Amino acid sequence: DQHDEAGLIEAQAPPGCVGWRHVLCGLVFWIVLVCYADRTNMGLVLAQANFPGIPSEDNGWILSAFFVGYFCTQILGGALARRWGSKPTLLLAAA
Repeated sequence: DQHDEAGLIEAQAPPGCVGWRHVLCGLVFWIVLVCYADRTNMGLVLAQANFPGIPSEDNGWILSAFFVGYFCTQILGGALARRWGSKPTLLLAAA
């Protein structure tokens, strides 16, 4: 058994096993990747002149609604992370 400075036993993953930090890092990577792809694809789709179902006059309204929704969730996520911590907030965001 390995003890740290406080006398607590450190948990170790078996050899060849991926630890929880690696799993969490991978999940956060995928969350960031999906958010980035969402932001990028929104602009690409609306840049097309003849996208079916979206009149070109409404592109500004759609982009504004996306920006306002994105802005509000950033503020809400920051407030939740400050109150409850980052792990529960990321879990809620990924759900």
